[in-house]
Amino acid sequence: SLAAFMYDPLATPSPVESGQPEWHRWVVFGAACLVVLAGVASLMGSLSSFDPGHAILSLYLTVFGAVLMVVEVPALPKIIYGWKSHIHKYARFLTRFVGRGAAFLFLGATALGTLWRLRFYVSSIVLGLAIIAVGGAMVFLGAVKTSALARAKQAWREQGGTSESVVQRWAQAPERGLSASEFRQACVEGWGCNFSQEDALHFVDALGSSGGAISAKDLQDWQAGGFVLL
Repeated sequence: SLAAFMYDPLATPSPVESGQPEWHRWVVFGAACLVVLAGVASLMGSLSSFDPGHAILSLYLTVFGAVLMVVEVPALPKIIYGWKSHIHKYARFLTRFVGRGAAFLFLGATALGTLWRLRFYVSSIVLGLAIIAVGGAMVFLGAVKTSALARAKQAWREQGGTSESVVQRWAQAPERGLSASEFRQACVEGWGCNFSQEDALHFVDALGSSGGAISAKDLQDWQAGGFVLL
C-alpha cells in the first residue's frame, strides 16, 4: 500500500537520532522550516521585483533549509530516511551540533539580510534572529559536548592502556566494538569521567567508523588525533 511504501515503522534511527530529546529535534526542525519559509518569501519578492541576484540567494536558502529539514525530520518515512543516510555519509558536518549550528548562523544572517533588502522588515528580524538564536545555541551545545569528549580522552591518557585492551575489557562483543553504553561504562568506571547516555550516543556517532560502535582502530585514531568537533 501507499502507506507501507511511504513509512517504515521498523526503520532504525541513527545513534544520534536515538539520543536526541524529542523537544530538541522539533526546535531544530522548526528552525529549518523557518529557513525554507524565509527562502520562499524572499523568492516571491525577488520574482516580483525582477531581481535575479536575490532569486539565487532565495533558492539557496530554500534548498539548504530543505536539507536541514531532512536531517532533523522527527518522523522516518522511507524516502526521507534514505536521503538522511546520504546526508550523514556525504555531508556529515550537518549531523554535528557545531556544523548545523554554523549552518543556521549563516543561513539566519542571509535570511535577515535578504528579506531586509526586500523591505520585509518585520519578517527579516523575526525569522532571521530566530534562526540565528537556534544556530548559536547549537554551537554552544556542540562546544560543551566537544569539551566533554576531550576530557574523556585526557583521562584515558592519564590512566593508560591500549585501545585493544579497552575494547576487550568493556565490550561484550569485541569484534563489533564498544556500543554507546559500553563506551560510557569504560569512561565512568575505567577513567573516572561521567556524561549522559545521550552524549555517549553522540560520541559513538562521531568516533565510530561503523554504525553504532567504536572499534579498537577508532579508539586508536581518536587517541592519536586532535579534538573531535560535535
